[in-house]
Amino acid sequence: MRIKAQLIPQRTRGNISIVGSYRDKKTDKEVFLLSSGKKVVSTIDEKERIYQYTFEAGYPVSFNFDTDDFQDKTVIEFWKNHPLVKTDGYANPNLVSEQFVFEIKEEKVRVEYDALLDKLHCVSIISSMDDNERKDLCFSLGSDPRNMSPKEVMLHLIGLTLNGIGIAKRDQVQLFDKIKGIEKEAMIYANKAVQYNIVGKEGSVYKIAGRTLGTDIDAVKSMIMSDSELFENYIKPEVDKLEESEPKEKELEIPDEIKELLPVESASRKRVARSVK
Repeated sequence: MRIKAQLIPQRTRGNISIVGSYRDKKTDKEVFLLSSGKKVVSTIDEKERIYQYTFEAGYPVSFNFDTDDFQDKTVIEFWKNHPLVKTDGYANPNLVSEQFVFEIKEEKVRVEYDALLDKLHCVSIISSMDDNERKDLCFSLGSDPRNMSPKEVMLHLIGLTLNGIGIAKRDQVQLFDKIKGIEKEAMIYANKAVQYNIVGKEGSVYKIAGRTLGTDIDAVKSMIMSDSELFENYIKPEVDKLEESEPKEKELEIPDEIKELLPVESASRKRVARSVK
């Protein structure tokens, strides 16, 4: 299959050059791209010249590759593993500085499509929650939704253009959706305790009544989980007391035609989505 690719300089002013040679960390060998730009070798003859190209700022160089051709495949791998080149969706083991982007149209489309599916999966999870779950999710992501209406919470999590905090932190949303029991409760209450200033922060350390809990939320959560007396006799009652005084909002209504479009993953989740009225 023939594909097109571009090597795009990231500098916006002045010229920048790239040289076709580096030591590959995986093989611990020097690799060289010949001046033709069509062949990669591990040893170079004195008569052969190494590829070198000088870019004007903002102007890429274009390539055509045949993915069924062995030499073309080695050139693609050469650029993807060059120390100065970043390729979206690929972890370059040799990367030192992101001075160029290697963009293969077909791979770019695949990466962006996978990212879209990942975001829609996150939308599905959030939309299938009830209002209280969405507020708890906000707390677990480090936000304080106390003064937000259910609609504001939904917008905060998803965003009008899929730019909400839940989309940005969708790995945490998926974790929140999966964990159950005391671990989930501890995650929610730990974040609420911080947002409500029940657990204070002195410098870089979280403390409660002079007792150090750690330097991040995960440490606070671990301490709450390991100390049932702290959780049951102090954290939980204090948080619950503050929440009891808050006015109750009317449950957010999601239109039926939208619920039917949600790519919910299970019958139980679909039942939950349908029950949100």
